Amino acid sequence: MNSELMCISKSELVSLCNNDLEICNVVRTTSIETNKSNMSQFECENEMKRYLSILIRHPELLQHIPLKDLASYLQLAPQSLSRIESQI
Repeated sequence: MNSELMCISKSELVSLCNNDLEICNVVRTTSIETNKSNMSQFECENEMKRYLSILIRHPELLQHIPLKDLASYLQLAPQSLSRIESQI
């Protein structure tokens, strides 16, 4: 598969998006997918840091707080917290 890479300035891209809805949708979709990919890696690292912070500062709490409540406090799904705990 052959592809061609083009480089345009941000102002040119904005102008294209303002004039062509189809181009705008392609740019938006590409941007969203790139951000999702970057954020998922960042979120994973961030989730672990939040959990480790609680583990270090208040290890006794982890024995007394239900998993779903701790997950909620850490802004995680219970499954994500379970996965993090299994990695430690």
